[in-house]
Amino acid sequence: GDFWTRDFSDTDIIFCFLLKETMIEFQEKIWPHMKPGSRVVSYMFQIPDIAEARHDGRIHVYVK
Repeated sequence: GDFWTRDFSDTDIIFCFLLKETMIEFQEKIWPHMKPGSRVVSYMFQIPDIAEARHDGRIHVYVK
């Protein structure tokens, strides 16, 4: 399916490897619709303006 139109409201965790520009789009389009307590694990690129819960080398972990 289309990543940008999928319903992520009941998702517990998302693993992603998105480019810097795409992470901005992720922050705007998907992050607001995720439920509290859900997590995003991103390899390499950070979500701008969202504090990391954990950072280990190139792995960035966020908790909504």
